[in-house]
Amino acid sequence: MRAAGISMRRLSMPYLMVGVGFSVLLFLLNEFWVPGADETARLGYPITLRAAMTPECSYAVPDLAIVAPITSSSQLERAYRRVFAQNPSAWVEAHVPGERYNFLIVDGRVESVVVMRS
Repeated sequence: MRAAGISMRRLSMPYLMVGVGFSVLLFLLNEFWVPGADETARLGYPITLRAAMTPECSYAVPDLAIVAPITSSSQLERAYRRVFAQNPSAWVEAHVPGERYNFLIVDGRVESVVVMRS
């Protein structure tokens, strides 16, 4: 190629750009994807994906705030897409089966109680 009049700089530029692109991709994967996968592996299945919402919003729309129980990685991927479509942040926690009670308290009085079973 050098005999054809193409400089070494021009020859090596595509390889350099591909290398930089892969480096950025690996950096982003390690920053954002790997920590969540490590946490999920540490917890084990079943797990709960909970949207980071304000308590008022979480209780008003409980089915959008919590996805549980998740028992496989394919379910987790679908749950991530569903939760992140509504809210840009969420966390993963171990799923504890049982009942969850949501109390609506107005002026120091219990107005309603919602029981959610999982």
